[in-house]
Amino acid sequence: MSTTSTSLAPCVLASRRALAPGLSRVPLCPGAYALRLAEDVSFVSAYRICAALLVVGLASSLLADEPRSAPPAKFNKVVRIGKAAPSFEKLPGIDGRNHSLAEYREAKILVVVFTCNRCPVAKAYEPRFRDFHAKFKARGVECVAINVGEGVDEELGKMQTRAREQNLGFPYLKDASQATARSYGATVTPHLFVLDAERRIAYMGAFDDNLSAAEVEKHFATEAVESLLAGKQPTPRETLQRGCAIPYN
Repeated sequence: MSTTSTSLAPCVLASRRALAPGLSRVPLCPGAYALRLAEDVSFVSAYRICAALLVVGLASSLLADEPRSAPPAKFNKVVRIGKAAPSFEKLPGIDGRNHSLAEYREAKILVVVFTCNRCPVAKAYEPRFRDFHAKFKARGVECVAINVGEGVDEELGKMQTRAREQNLGFPYLKDASQATARSYGATVTPHLFVLDAERRIAYMGAFDDNLSAAEVEKHFATEAVESLLAGKQPTPRETLQRGCAIPYN
């Protein structure tokens, strides 16, 4: 090795220890500044590439941990399948208590139904909701109905009467502000959202495919819950919701 190469070796080694150019512009050896700068630039380029690859790797890892999200929803302009369900807090229930999404954390699956007292479609589905809740409650599935209707007939007292008459055994909450329905993109009553154990939206849309219980062929909500309990993704994951338009104020 030449004298020049030998004399520059400590400078090259020192430059490789630098994290960025400009940390020290004073050459450690006479005449080595140009080489030091070149080494710094090369090192920083490699450093930046490694950092970029690390970021990409972390992003890929995070995406791998997420369930495969469906394309943008066909029938919902606000939320989409696979994303975290919007939270709700302090909604008064017919039991005289305030309720929040977090209190149902122990449930394996949570089914949120936006509904009301007066809509004939919602009323027609009440027996089916009642039977659905009774069927799955023992298997760790919880159902929550949220009233987003307007008018005297939709007030908490009327909700209590309705739940008692129909023997509804699941929580029935009131959201007078309609903020919860807006955050979920609900458009009609009833409009269902099935949330998985991580409270991501796994299915949304209609309860089944026919207003007449006797003519139902496809039990969308039931099949979605059964799939999730079996560790599978529902198919389909979204259907067109049918019911009375929510009268947003």
